[in-house]
Order: sequence, then C-alpha cells, then structure tokens
Amino acid sequence: MGIKDYFTNKRLNKLERDLKMIRDRFNFDSTKAIDLSNVYGTDAFTKRIQEYQVWKSGSAELIRYFYTHYAGSNGLNYFWQKALDTTIKRHCGIPKMISNKMGVILFGSDFKVNANVYKEATDNQINETASKQAQEVIDGLVDNCKLLQNFTDMAVKESWCGHSFAKLNYDLSLSQFPIIETFDLTQAEAVVERGITTAIIFKSYYTKKKGNNTEKYRFEETYSTNQLGYATISNALYKMQADGKDKQVPLTEIAETENLNDEYVFEGVKGMLAFHKPNKLPNNEFSASVYGASDYEGAIDSFDALDETYSELAYETRNNKTIRFIPSTMIPRDDDGNALTTMMSFITAFQKTEGSMDQDAKNEILAQQIQDKTASLVEKFKNNLVTAINNAGLSPLALGVTGLESISAGESSQRERNRVTLETRKAKINNYWIPFLKNFFTQLIAFNNWLIKTAGAKQEQKVNVENLSFETVDLTFDFGNYVVENESEVITRWASAKQSGVASIETAVKEIHPEWTDDEILEEVTRIKFENNIGVDDPTLLQMDMVNEEPVEVVAEDEIAKAEVNADVRGEGTL
Repeated sequence: MGIKDYFTNKRLNKLERDLKMIRDRFNFDSTKAIDLSNVYGTDAFTKRIQEYQVWKSGSAELIRYFYTHYAGSNGLNYFWQKALDTTIKRHCGIPKMISNKMGVILFGSDFKVNANVYKEATDNQINETASKQAQEVIDGLVDNCKLLQNFTDMAVKESWCGHSFAKLNYDLSLSQFPIIETFDLTQAEAVVERGITTAIIFKSYYTKKKGNNTEKYRFEETYSTNQLGYATISNALYKMQADGKDKQVPLTEIAETENLNDEYVFEGVKGMLAFHKPNKLPNNEFSASVYGASDYEGAIDSFDALDETYSELAYETRNNKTIRFIPSTMIPRDDDGNALTTMMSFITAFQKTEGSMDQDAKNEILAQQIQDKTASLVEKFKNNLVTAINNAGLSPLALGVTGLESISAGESSQRERNRVTLETRKAKINNYWIPFLKNFFTQLIAFNNWLIKTAGAKQEQKVNVENLSFETVDLTFDFGNYVVENESEVITRWASAKQSGVASIETAVKEIHPEWTDDEILEEVTRIKFENNIGVDDPTLLQMDMVNEEPVEVVAEDEIAKAEVNADVRGEGTL
C-alpha cells in the first residue's frame, strides 16, 4: 500500500466515524418514544386512573392525601401538594359535576329507541303491524331492564375513567327480565387482540375472616364465546398472596361464590353477553392503550389552579374581618375587678389596648377595616373555571354556571353558548354510543328470547320477537334536543323556512307539532292548502271540511226534464 492509499483510508475511516456519531445523535429510537416508563414510571396508567378517581370523588381529604403520599416530587408544584397543613384548602367539586352532568347531557333529553320492521330485507316498505309489535318489545325491555338508568350510569363512569363496561345476566329470584350491570375501568378488563375483543373480565373483591387474620380474594367472571360462537361465562376465584402471586382456589372457599359453576354456556345465543366502549378517542396520553380517554385528560392542571383560587376566596372570607381596638379601661368589670368578656363573646374580632385613667385621655374604640380582595379573586376564579370546564369538553352553561356573561333566553343564544358542549355531545353519540347501542340491543333481544324459552322466565308482558327477522328490523336512537326551543321560536323558525322555500308545509307542521300523529298532520296540511288555494293531487282530501254536512243528491239533466214533462201532463206546472 502506498502512502497515498494510507492517507486516503485514514480520511475515510475518520469520515465514517463522524457520520456514525451524527447518525447516533439524530437517529430516532422508536422503542424509547413508545415506552415512557422512564418518565411516568412503570405503573403510570394505574396512577393516572387513581388520580382521576380521587378528583371524581369530590373529597378534598382524598385529593390532599393522594398528592402528598402518591404523587411524589413531580415538579408541578400543585396547590394540593405544596400547600401547608395550616393553609385553608377547599375543593370546588367541578370534576364531579362534569362527570355527573355528562349523563344528563347525553340521556336527559327524552332518549327513545324506535323500531321499524320492513317487509323485505331489501325493501323500504314498513310493516306497520310488525313494527308495532317490535316497538312494544323494545319499550318493555327499556322499562323493565332500567336501561335509561344504566346508560346514564355508564356515561358518568366513562367520563372520569375513560371507559365503561356492561354485562347481561339473570337471576329469576330477583327479576324475570335480563339484569344489566355497569362497571368502570377499576372493575373490568377488556382482552383485545388485533382490535378484536375476545373476552371481558369483571373483577370483584372479597375478604374472609380466619382467626385474627383477614384473607383477601379476587373473583373473576370472564365473558367470552366457545368454539361454536355461543356466549359463555367462566368463573374463577383467586386468593391474593402477600408476594403478589395470586393463587387460584375452588369457588367453594368463600360463601359468595360457593353456589356458582365453573362455566356457563348459553346455547343459542351467539356472541358475548358483555360490552365495553370508550368515552372518546384518541387517548393522547396512553396511545397504546385499548381504553378511551377521560374527560379529565389535560384538565388536571386547571382543576388544581381552580381549587387554589377557590381556597384563596375562603381564606379572604375567613380573615377579612374588621378589627376593633378597645381600651382596657372600657372593658366592663365586676366588683372584684375581673373583666366581663362574656358580654362581648359574640364579637370576637377585637384587640385590647392599654387605656389611661386620666380624665383628659381620649379613650375610644377604634375600628380598622382590611382591604377586601374578593372582587379580584372572583375574576381569577371565573377565568380558571372557564378553562377547567372547557378542557373537559363542556361549556360553563352546561354545568349551570351563569354570570360569566350575559345570557339570552333565546334558542340561538343558548346554542351558541353551549357550542362546546354540543360538539362533545354529537361526537360521543355518533362515534361511540350509537354503534354500542346497536350491538347491545341485538344481544339483549336474543338473550331475552333465550331467557323465556330456555330458562323459563315468566314475563307478564311477553317480550318476544321470535317471529321477527333481525335482517328486516331497523333500530334508531333518538337522543332528543339538548337545547330546547320555546314554542314561539319554533313557529318563527319553521315559518321562515317554509317562506324561504327550504322546507315543505308537511315538514313545518311536523316540526311545530311533534306530538301529533300522521293523520293529524295530514289533516292540518290539507286545511292549510285548501285555505291558501293550493291544489292537491287527491281532490277527495278537500272534502274534509264537509264531513259533517248532509250529502247532496246529484240528479242527471234527463231526469229533470222527464220530471217536468210528467208535471205538465198532470197539470201541476213548475215553479
């Protein structure tokens, strides 16, 4: 090798080392980006759910305990973590209000399930008789299974933890109808493989006294399907060990599970009898999770800031008292010279000062008023309140919070001020609730039929759709209007729509009178058309106003002529 090749190789080796150094410095390591355990900790998801849970509780004591014992040194300097023990601490309860209100926002506006049965799977003609029967079935299940209450409960649960669960089961000693139970993320687990849910596990915890010791157990109900696709429930009991390695034990070990079988198979019922749904997606903080995002995601900082301002208002109220300075010579005393302070026990904000017995001394009670900071704190509270509620996807008006701005009673004004709430409501209904409800009701009807035919349920109003084909039954879900217009606004809006040509008479009448039947709407439309000289295709519809009048006999012209001739022959003549 020549000296030229030597220096060339040396330069190339140095260049390769430099390029490798640059590549290592700027190369993207996806494993480190996905795994945030070095930032959050290995149990980050569990801690976050626990954090959401203490905020949902509405308990200031729990919130304080969590941030002083479990949050650690997070560097965020939260009020609930850093405030001294002697500091006045108050919780405003907004997170709890947000979750509880979510159930009302979604299901508090006259929620209805409507059933239509079509004559053929590919036909648009509705079978009125079958539709009426199907509607009776649905209404019976909604009432007897307390579905509205259960759906509302799911909406509240998933609001704070990000996910909700429901399961179907039965106990004929309690009810002749399916029993629906709802759960949050702390009580259930979804087993999802490549986006397909293969099982849902529901967990319950029990304790058993054994001498002076207490033994803890975890009971798991696994809802799944067998190889034939039929619904199954598998039961298992675990004894919780001190080392964290739980041991499976027989179901007979505790009284709560001793009468249960290891497995139940519901032959004839296809698909699982358990369901789960996200609150909303994506879960920005835990993108790899199969669970949805909480309404509290990204709002915890604003919750803490809101409570700090709220606590400052309480501190200002506590300490903003007028201080009275009373000379000692003016304090009443008994014959022995003891101060009679009990006479002033109701007025506590006073300080004793030295007084002079000199008759020329000016002895008087002096009062000092402390500057009131309430107005400025209220403004801070309002700003933090709006931020906290908006971060949770709602408008302040949705929680009944008024006074932040002038609020008109008009529907358009209400709608504008509830815009954030309406957007959240629409997204939750269309993206998550309607797909869930379609699957849920399909299984509920099938399970109820199984309950009647196989388990022997005796239902007073037999809720059975055995003769209906699911291919021709269409269920629609009406969540009602969250912002309700008054009657005059409805009439004005639809009259304007009709006048502008963007709505028909039929549509306007139907919207103005939603409680009317189809026959009542048709009669009103016909009257309006008749009174406005608008032609209709069926002339008989114009005879509605003459229904109660005597029929008019129509006589042909030749009959009239013949009658006149006969009258002349008889000499009767005509008038």
